[in-house]
Amino acid sequence: MNRKFSTLVLLCSSFMLLQAEEVNQNFVSGEKLLDQFSVLRNNSLPYKNYKVVEENWIVSFQSNLGNYVAHEKTQKQATQKQLKAKENTIATLQSQVVALQNTNTVLSGDLNSVSFLGMDFNKKSFTTSVWLLVFGFLGLSTFLFFKFKRANSITSSSKLTLQELEDEYESFRRVSIEREQAIKRDFFNEMKKIKKLETAS
Repeated sequence: MNRKFSTLVLLCSSFMLLQAEEVNQNFVSGEKLLDQFSVLRNNSLPYKNYKVVEENWIVSFQSNLGNYVAHEKTQKQATQKQLKAKENTIATLQSQVVALQNTNTVLSGDLNSVSFLGMDFNKKSFTTSVWLLVFGFLGLSTFLFFKFKRANSITSSSKLTLQELEDEYESFRRVSIEREQAIKRDFFNEMKKIKKLETAS
């Protein structure tokens, strides 16, 4: 009987040692804190209303908890830095958006206005004025062209009339000179006749 009891105690203690070793491996394997706490609670021995936990398990859990807290603090600081960097980027982008909106407003104003001789004009009124000037110049050019054509035809007709008059005058002058010469010959002949008559009497 004593031998059976000691075998039973030896088996129980071996079982407990194996279980304790498995718990230590669970702590070493770096499971999540909640899982480690569950392992710690489930594998602790009950004693009345208490749970008996090995000290090295608590030390290991405390170390893991400290590492977790330190890691979370580091993560929090890194996240805060990233957040601040993103806020700075957002502020920069917002200022760029405002600058681009202002530039867009200025360019829209420039597109709606035209600078001519140092003065700004509304694009629509400037375009209307330019087209009115173009059509005005075209109308004036057409008017002057027809006036020139009319004056040119009058000048051509006047030149033709003048040429006819000059030709008529030239023929009249020639006829007059011939008449004058004929009259002078006749006069000279008559004078000769008179002188002959005078000398004969």
